[in-house]
Amino acid sequence: MAVLLVCLSFAMSGIASRSAMARPEDLPALSGMKLDEATEALNTWRQNQEREWQVDITHEPEVPDGANRDLILVHEGEGSGDAPTGTLYVTLVLETKVPDLKGQTWEEARRTLREHGLTPKAESTPGGDDWLVTTQSLRPGALVRLNEEVGLGFKPPPPPPPPPRPTRSPPPRLVRVPTVLGMPIAEARQTARKAKLQFESRPSGQRRDAGRVLWQTPLPGALVRPGTRVAVVASPAILTPWLVTGSLVVVLWLLLTVTRAVRANRARREREWIHQHVQIKSQVTLGEPRIESREEQGHSVTVVLQKDRGSQVFEKGTPP
Repeated sequence: MAVLLVCLSFAMSGIASRSAMARPEDLPALSGMKLDEATEALNTWRQNQEREWQVDITHEPEVPDGANRDLILVHEGEGSGDAPTGTLYVTLVLETKVPDLKGQTWEEARRTLREHGLTPKAESTPGGDDWLVTTQSLRPGALVRLNEEVGLGFKPPPPPPPPPRPTRSPPPRLVRVPTVLGMPIAEARQTARKAKLQFESRPSGQRRDAGRVLWQTPLPGALVRPGTRVAVVASPAILTPWLVTGSLVVVLWLLLTVTRAVRANRARREREWIHQHVQIKSQVTLGEPRIESREEQGHSVTVVLQKDRGSQVFEKGTPP
């Protein structure tokens, strides 16, 4: 009888233990959810229960530092409730999708794997952070447990492209500056615009289009780019005809004066040289001598002097 009572007590204690750790019937299915979504679903379940439950969540394996929780999925979720303490124990088996790493640099591949909760492993030593991934040990898109190692193969990056060839710009189109000297300002402006040049007048105390052009820059005939500014100096309108005519007369007079002075100086030098260096063989009676021609033979120079009546021949000496 005593043995029967002991067996009965053990059976009752086992039933009580199973009821105390029973799994709640309406616990949500967590498989396939993101980690944060599963956590939110458990909190929602707890709030909808008549009895207040404490949820104790265990991750298997633990989420590594630097992992993006949005990239971590729940492979399986198991929960059991402890009725006496009111605690729900939930174990979440976590997994993630393997990213496609081909073409990424070694630095980019490491960062991507850590965001997915995976561990990078170099199968061949990369020569630098810019080496490119060519192979990976796990198939892209496969679901694997967290902290799985992914082996990577590398190749050096391609050489940089050659620098672009310098392009020769076409030579600038040039225009020839027309002459506007002596033109009225209005006509000079129109001439400059026809040549595709800008026009700037600097009048001397009269209205805008009065007077004529006395000076221009750039000078006539210069080759410049289209749009170059042609600056001119205009004369007073009332004096323009007289000033232009007077300027021409002064220039002609200066040219005649200089020509006469040069000729007179040359004649004076010839006369001085004749009197100092030439021995006259025949007596000259009329006019002033002028050198007409000379002929050199060795050290002897024959000089022909032009007189008012015929020519006389002289010897010895060198004219200037």
